[in-house]
Amino acid sequence: MSYAAAATTGLPMAAIPGSNNSKRSQRNIVLTRMKDKCQGSNNPKKTPKSSIVERLQACLENDKIRDLYLVAKDGVRVPALRCVLASASPVLERMLYGDFCESHQTEIELGEDGRSSSKTLEALVEFCCSDQLTTTRWKDLDTATMMEDVMSVARLGHTYTMPALQEAVHDLVLPRLQEDPSLACVVLKGANPMSTPELYAAAMEIIRIQPYMALKSSPSATAKTSNKEDEEDEEETMLEQQSTTTNTTSTTRGGIVCLPPEQLEEILQEDVECDEFFLFQCLLDWRDYNQDTLDADVNVICEQLVRRHIRLACIDPEDLKSTVMSSGFVSQELLLEAFMQQALLASRDGITFATLRSAPEGEQHQGHVLVQGAGHSECNGLYTQQRNLSFPPLVYYSRYSHVDGETYYLVKDRTDPNWKISANGTTFYEWKTCEQSEDAAVDRAKHIPPQKGWSVHLPCASTSAQLSIPTCKFFRPATSTSSARNGKTTAAIQD
Repeated sequence: MSYAAAATTGLPMAAIPGSNNSKRSQRNIVLTRMKDKCQGSNNPKKTPKSSIVERLQACLENDKIRDLYLVAKDGVRVPALRCVLASASPVLERMLYGDFCESHQTEIELGEDGRSSSKTLEALVEFCCSDQLTTTRWKDLDTATMMEDVMSVARLGHTYTMPALQEAVHDLVLPRLQEDPSLACVVLKGANPMSTPELYAAAMEIIRIQPYMALKSSPSATAKTSNKEDEEDEEETMLEQQSTTTNTTSTTRGGIVCLPPEQLEEILQEDVECDEFFLFQCLLDWRDYNQDTLDADVNVICEQLVRRHIRLACIDPEDLKSTVMSSGFVSQELLLEAFMQQALLASRDGITFATLRSAPEGEQHQGHVLVQGAGHSECNGLYTQQRNLSFPPLVYYSRYSHVDGETYYLVKDRTDPNWKISANGTTFYEWKTCEQSEDAAVDRAKHIPPQKGWSVHLPCASTSAQLSIPTCKFFRPATSTSSARNGKTTAAIQD
């Protein structure tokens, strides 16, 4: 009888018919098995692996069976089974069994650039053997570093035509993006509109609608990864949770600082739901984090990005002065343009910067209005804002005419949007709501007479000359007097 035939009987060779002492051996075997069933054996027989995954894992650990190593960029050799990899990917099948040099090699490199991390390659082999993608191997690393490796796995899935692997990456990444938006930039860095379009779109959408969380680094992105799906008992769970809460050392940072210049510009081009100053602060963070790692001059990159994508005029003047000017990469030309745009916008919206160089005694801290162009000449002149203590709802300015001895008023009720220029109960000009412009609406809210849009109160227009309508120019109160002696004016701007 052959060795194979003997092995299939499950009996020692001495018990095979035709061998010496076979009957005695058979009786001994029967007695031994009966004893084992009744009392239990002190030397239980090792059982074979029960699942295909366990058997494949055993093959990977067996020097006689494994026939391939995947070499990582850090030099680590990851064991693999040539036939299993080939069965999971048509591209790998052609590579490993076709007319390529890899078909004769026992060590190969995988990846878009031929270089992948050892944990990325381990995840690839694991998925080929089990159709599962777990995070056990990353439990000692921060979440951002784990995400970098996972995105490398996604790119391998695209390169080697493994859609099931890409789907497994989606199932792992997308929930974590919702939980921690600061990982969006890490995912975006590893994604590509062509190879991983769904992950790219998901990361960009998180950045667009949650920029205040997505573009800043989060502590959770630098904490160790917990692997709850693979925990076997409560003690292991507690140890991993403790590791998660106590370790904040990071090898990869989340947020905008991790992005290369090209993707940084992609974000600045997007309709991100945040203010311009926040984006400028993100640019500062990116400059400070990358100034020692990039070959290019980061200040030049930032200056170009500001010029193309940051609307400096939409940043508060105080922030322009305190932060933007001191950044070191914004030119005086851009700053001057921003301040000019702000001044013009403020003037258009009814905010005036003009003050009188000098005002009558006691009127330095009051607003004034210069009326010009009125057909009733005595309505023209400088009006002084009055404090109306007797009837607070009334807002008015007044001037005394030395020609006719009358006091003229610019007046409105706080509850009435209409303005009037009148004297001694007679209205000469009026400004009505229906004639208001968008600019004047701001003036009215600040109780400042509108500059334009006045009309003649017709009953008082007896000549054609009196049909000429006036314009009003407001001068804000000066907080200090002007010094003509040294040529300096120190009037402060107040709201």
